[in-house]
Amino acid sequence: MYGQYYLLVFFCLRVGAVVTPTIPQSPEQQAYATILKALADVKQSRVNLAAQVTRSREQFDTINGQLRYFEDSCICGRNNTVAFNSFLSKNAANFGIQQPIYFDNITLNLGNGYDTRHGVFRAPRNGTYAFSTSVTTPASNQIAVEIVKNGEQLVQLRTLNDYMWSMATNVVNVYLIKGDDVWVRHSAIGDANALSVDDGLYTSFSGFLIHT
Repeated sequence: MYGQYYLLVFFCLRVGAVVTPTIPQSPEQQAYATILKALADVKQSRVNLAAQVTRSREQFDTINGQLRYFEDSCICGRNNTVAFNSFLSKNAANFGIQQPIYFDNITLNLGNGYDTRHGVFRAPRNGTYAFSTSVTTPASNQIAVEIVKNGEQLVQLRTLNDYMWSMATNVVNVYLIKGDDVWVRHSAIGDANALSVDDGLYTSFSGFLIHT
């Protein structure tokens, strides 16, 4: 067998043919070569899989970031709604200048923005908010109040001083940064100030998030 192989090589050299001779492999060599190729294929598959995992992780991080953004900005769901209604539960009088009015009776507080302990609404997120307040005074009394943002006046309202109950209401829209405070306070001194609730919800402070 090997004599024929050498004759073939000698013949190719004589005629000038460019031939790369192939030495016959034993079954053991063929099996070893097959194993090496399989190992190389496995190694390449691992490299490809690692690259795919990296791409998938990057895509997941991107999608997760987008979902968080939409969750923070969406106001369509109940969990993202911010709204509150608060009322004065008992008559009050003799307010000092710039004294906050604590509306202690809460009927709605979605988003937990209103704090009854201090009578202050604290914005849980950035956005445009609407606030309104109504005050009622008994006969022969008058009061002036204002809605303020971080201590700065937004709107003011005043009841009449006559021989009948008097009511005043005002509304304001304002853009708030998360953490901004809004509350109602007495804005004048020397008036016969008194607030009445009687048997109804006449004196109130409410607000809600319009849009982020």
